[in-house]
Amino acid sequence: MSAIPVPVQSSNIASIGYDPDQQLLVINFHNGGSYIYKDVPPDVHQGFYSAESIGSYFHRRIKGVYEYERLPDGTALPELPEAMTFKQIQEEAYRNAAAHGFYKDAPAADDPIWLSNRLMLMVSELAEALEEIRGSMPVSISYYLTETGARECLPHDAPATTKPEGFASELADAIIRIADCAESLGLDLGAVVRQKMLYNRTRPHRHGGKSL
Repeated sequence: MSAIPVPVQSSNIASIGYDPDQQLLVINFHNGGSYIYKDVPPDVHQGFYSAESIGSYFHRRIKGVYEYERLPDGTALPELPEAMTFKQIQEEAYRNAAAHGFYKDAPAADDPIWLSNRLMLMVSELAEALEEIRGSMPVSISYYLTETGARECLPHDAPATTKPEGFASELADAIIRIADCAESLGLDLGAVVRQKMLYNRTRPHRHGGKSL
């Protein structure tokens, strides 16, 4: 099972994770208990994660509806690590995209039209980064939008439900889309990046006189 829990805002539930391939929902409670709910459809997981009241959704749509088992104490799955390897980024990006329905009824991952569209989505994230440069916020600042549309600096401990905005966030979105695509194609992007960087060390000054 591969389901890395994401922290949520709830008085009873600490984090939730989901494995779209096996349709397993993992719920970690603040009291230390961790449970696996079986055969949970992706739309139920998405509704659970985005619900205004996590606890109410759990009691209304999950508890008593799906078969479950308690995980032995000490076996709760870890949160996302502070520093992630390329492979971890690929796996999480793909898992999350699949859980949110982006692969439902999708053609083969290497289908030319499908792949071309995904490449343009990567470009769109970089275009949004360009728009951030044109804005009033320094590129080093991550922010969020308040209910009135005002921009406020994003606290380091902001809840997972707060959408990060800013130049760095758009670069991150591009990386996430690239990682998702690479994982769906079975590519080891970390190994390829290392290979390219080793080659770049051997190239001439400004790669043969390029101006940019």
